[in-house]
Amino acid sequence: MKDVLSELKAKLVGEWNNHLKSHSVKFPSSENKLIQLLCLYEFYPNPVSQNEMDEWIRYHGGKNNRQARHLAWDGWYIQTGNSKSSRMEISTVLRNDQLRLVSLEEPNPIWLRFNEEQERIRQLYPNFDKVVSIFSKRGCAMCGFKPLYLYPYSKIEIETDEFDIIPLCEECNDWCDNRNIILEISDILVARPLINFEKPKSSVLYQQ
Repeated sequence: MKDVLSELKAKLVGEWNNHLKSHSVKFPSSENKLIQLLCLYEFYPNPVSQNEMDEWIRYHGGKNNRQARHLAWDGWYIQTGNSKSSRMEISTVLRNDQLRLVSLEEPNPIWLRFNEEQERIRQLYPNFDKVVSIFSKRGCAMCGFKPLYLYPYSKIEIETDEFDIIPLCEECNDWCDNRNIILEISDILVARPLINFEKPKSSVLYQQ
């Protein structure tokens, strides 16, 4: 079994080196991610169901944690039939429980667009990464939600060396922007009305 996996891995490493490494696609470092990717590669370019992945991975001595979306967010171009997916392209020809490795030459376009947007944000707001890191343990500065995306909100009353922007989730960002909310750096968190999130300690207060 190990020889089969080693052979698959060697071929996949070659494809990654030739095409995807230059796009900063990450090669799996954990065993769980690797064996899921090897399974998708074994079926490539055909789709595979979660049950088929379970059987293939179990046969090769692993365990499928059904977290292939993390591979997509490492840059691998994977499609899904699950209409709720936000990290992978949704294919109408796939069943809800199916995944498909689409390309070994192109990265995940959703991931690529996100990275390009993040780079644009970093150019506009050079301290964005620093601010996000300050809020990394609590997520959105307003509601505390930890989404996939954080957006820089620049309408604040007091600008300091650290906070010329604050990171908000998409919903809070839109909510504030639509109401022209001015955020003030303070010691209190007030969440958006009608949103029942737990209120962790924060340094943001909204004002109308």
